[in-house]
Amino acid sequence: MKRQALNGILCGALLCAVAPAFAASRGIEEATPPGVTLIDAEREFRDARPNFVGAAFGNNEGLKLYTSDKDTVPDQSACDAACAKDHPPFLAPARVKTFGAWSLAKRADGTAQWAYNHKPLYTSAKEAADVAAGTKPGLAEGGGWHLALFTPGDGVATPPSIAVQDIAGASGFGLVNRQGLTLYTFKGDVQTDGQSCLDAACASHWIPLAAPQLAQPIGDFTVVTRRDGTDQWAFRGKPLYTFDGDLVAGHANGRAVDKAWNVALVVSYFMPAGIGIENRTHGQTLVANGKTLYTRNRFTFQPGGFDIYDGLPQPYSKGKALGTAGCNTECLVSWRPYEAPAKAVASGHWEIATRADGTRQWMYKGYALYTFAGDKQAGDVNGNNLFDLIQRDDNGRYSMAEAGRGSGRGASALFWHIAAP
Repeated sequence: MKRQALNGILCGALLCAVAPAFAASRGIEEATPPGVTLIDAEREFRDARPNFVGAAFGNNEGLKLYTSDKDTVPDQSACDAACAKDHPPFLAPARVKTFGAWSLAKRADGTAQWAYNHKPLYTSAKEAADVAAGTKPGLAEGGGWHLALFTPGDGVATPPSIAVQDIAGASGFGLVNRQGLTLYTFKGDVQTDGQSCLDAACASHWIPLAAPQLAQPIGDFTVVTRRDGTDQWAFRGKPLYTFDGDLVAGHANGRAVDKAWNVALVVSYFMPAGIGIENRTHGQTLVANGKTLYTRNRFTFQPGGFDIYDGLPQPYSKGKALGTAGCNTECLVSWRPYEAPAKAVASGHWEIATRADGTRQWMYKGYALYTFAGDKQAGDVNGNNLFDLIQRDDNGRYSMAEAGRGSGRGASALFWHIAAP
């Protein structure tokens, strides 16, 4: 490895651009097949805030997928007739390829439905009716039905100092250390990685993940011995490191710094062509061919303010309820919907909505995506945290018609924010 390639890799603290080639993520298996999405599922309790249950599988309309206790034979559905009316099978397209935990369950009528970990998947007719009526759907659980949750860490045996977590900056689920910092694999021999230098002047930005002296192999993890006699963890035969440019959990600023280092991903998320993740003034940001992507939401009180680094988590359900109605008429003069190609298919966190004019627009984690006319060059984030006040009328009421909402008393606003991964 040429040490010169590492000089200046911090790119001015954390303003490095992350490589946009996320799809397939260098051969890493994707989390979902085309047409299967990921939805933040919440369970609401009386007099309490919604409780996040986990990432559930879903379809492009935002309907969550379920499994049934009656399906006891792998890849075989026991839900027909009346059962299938209440819980329609989630059918797979013809000639689809299966992989990993994804298989097909053959039905009596000859059709095939998706199965995850060999459990057939279904939607809920009640949930579909709630969505069609504009009512916030609950979770269609009970009676032997369960949410089909995305749990890529299950079954992955790890050492005590390593965990499998969502790494937003790497667009996937991967390995992290005790502090939640992203782990990277090195494509080469630890004896030639250039990390054994004792002179501080030639110290590298990559820190070997030390293994205790009594460490034993577990699952895909083994122990390798370095030139100085210390032990280091390796994953699937490749030694593991952290990167000193990652200061907080979820960042992956070491991506694309050098081809010898890659994020240690277990599964990757689908990303449309031309999409990347960059660290900009306000944190990790989705970009489309270099242009900042934004979402619009209805104002709610958020402790910590809207300018917090990496933004504040926005509920999937609110974005889905807003849909493409969050920007129309005059709004479209400055804000341009990020269009999806005609043959694009929803997958993972990416869904597709059809606007009133028939164009298809990408949605990310439930929120419609836009670019801002005020961003003149790559790196601009001039549209972040712009608020549009909703004025009250003479009767003290305001209208949220532009946001697809009714009216109410007092005042409100819609705000724009960078689309954070």
